[in-house]
Amino acid sequence: MHCEYRRRVRGDRRIGIARELTKLFEQVHVCRLEEAVVWLEQSENHRRGEFVLLVEGCPEPPVRRANPTHSVCLKSCYVSCR
Repeated sequence: MHCEYRRRVRGDRRIGIARELTKLFEQVHVCRLEEAVVWLEQSENHRRGEFVLLVEGCPEPPVRRANPTHSVCLKSCYVSCR
């Protein structure tokens, strides 16, 4: 299951695991997604109760720059077609 989640989340992002909020055994753990699986497996108590997951926003994709050679080629084609 965690492999499927990691594929959907994409990347090495931070995750906050809040467990049993507003209760006596409230617990909040923040780590990288890879480390979350290890933390959950460390103790049966880490897997009990109600959870809220907060996942860090996805980094912006790199900006694709136009190839200057293509621009020159397109301009010359445009000029020659007029």
